[in-house]
Amino acid sequence: MDIFTRNDLEILMKEKERLCVSLFMPTQKAGRGTQQNHIRFKNILREAQEFLSQKGVGAQQIHDMLAPAYQFVQNPLFWQFQSDGLAVYLSPRLFRYYRLPLQFEKLVIVNDRFHVKPLLPLFIASGKFYVLCLSKNNTRVIQCSAMGASEVFVATLPRSLRHALRYEEYEPHGRVAMSPRNKLYQGSPVYHGGSSEADYEKDELSRYFRMIDRGIHELMMRERVPLVLAGVEYFIPLYREATTYHAIVDGSITGATDRMNTEELYEKAKAIVQPYFAKKQEQAFARYLNANGSAPRLTSNDIRETVVNAHLGRVDTLFASSGGQVWGSFNTSSREVIVHEKEEPGDGDLVDLAMSYTLLHNGSVYLLGPGMLRPKERLAALLRY
Repeated sequence: MDIFTRNDLEILMKEKERLCVSLFMPTQKAGRGTQQNHIRFKNILREAQEFLSQKGVGAQQIHDMLAPAYQFVQNPLFWQFQSDGLAVYLSPRLFRYYRLPLQFEKLVIVNDRFHVKPLLPLFIASGKFYVLCLSKNNTRVIQCSAMGASEVFVATLPRSLRHALRYEEYEPHGRVAMSPRNKLYQGSPVYHGGSSEADYEKDELSRYFRMIDRGIHELMMRERVPLVLAGVEYFIPLYREATTYHAIVDGSITGATDRMNTEELYEKAKAIVQPYFAKKQEQAFARYLNANGSAPRLTSNDIRETVVNAHLGRVDTLFASSGGQVWGSFNTSSREVIVHEKEEPGDGDLVDLAMSYTLLHNGSVYLLGPGMLRPKERLAALLRY
């Protein structure tokens, strides 16, 4: 799987087993380094095997748990199509893997819950976006983060105009008669009623773009991720007219985009989305400042309060300062939050926990630069109620 959504995050966070294995590794997308991907992954699986053995897990159970991941070791096709990082999650009843545009460090964790922190950059409000490269012959979707980008496969999205319309028999308003047996793209269409070839092409593209739009909605699901359009210049206004997706940014990439690789499209798209992200963050922080001192109180900068509120789904927008951790624990039953000066056994980063719960309940998370929060504050929250 190459796409990681909030629904995936929810599934991982709700999985609570005695044994949850989380594996992360950087991967090479091209060149000779791709030949080493499966060797590094095999070594990571051996580490996981050792951790499980140290916890007293029997050899057969270890084999059964890790077997879905071991199938990749001898699958050369799998390693030919990688992004920047690979994340794998295994438990006695769940197996998930994600090839993502995130530069993971090698990490093996065996705990009673999955480790999702390395995936959170995909959900930072100023981090994740997509590029839709419109083409008659090779429409592509590129998933982007602040760390990198990779092309993703979307099963419900048609890749070409020929593929999208190959079964249609089209005769709108008596203008053109075509059928799959005679002829789509196998000769000249027959026009009636004075319609021009340009009118037919425009109508054909509009139908194609509406199909693409349905695929985009399937991809985004309940998210509103910024989307940058790329394609020849006359495609862009046609797609904007056809789409019902409301998070398309104003700028676009035009020109011979079919000839641009993922890295070129990513660099051009970054320049387009940066002003969009900056404006959204500025507006969100202004709402937080305006709510300060309101009655009832709709803001909080206390770590204990914020973790509880995030767990309950009360946090609309969370602002966290980058760098550093706040170590502690959270009991979901009693809603007790314990903060420690230094990391102790069983501790987690409470800021990351607050971020995860906020995202889980469809809130927004922003990472702020130095000086935007008061000294010693690690986060600030705008509450829904």
